[in-house]
Amino acid sequence: MQSNCAVFRTGEVLEEGSKLIHEVMSGVGDVKVFDRSLIWNTDLVETLEFDNLVVQAVVTMDGALIARKAAARTRARISPIATTRTG
Repeated sequence: MQSNCAVFRTGEVLEEGSKLIHEVMSGVGDVKVFDRSLIWNTDLVETLEFDNLVVQAVVTMDGALIARKAAARTRARISPIATTRTG
């Protein structure tokens, strides 16, 4: 996330990051928890935290990519004539 969704980023970097985080997301289904203790199951808690963090990373990366594309379209529509002030 730090190298592909930093504050200063390009569209190519975001697309690469989106692809990478979706690869991680596709492997979440393979994660298994074998500790069945009922007192305090730290393995289960860590697995749930991992799942939540991956989902949040996907939302963050995809949101940044969509926002970047939307901002580029908006900038393309702004006319230089409309932005100049007259008298």
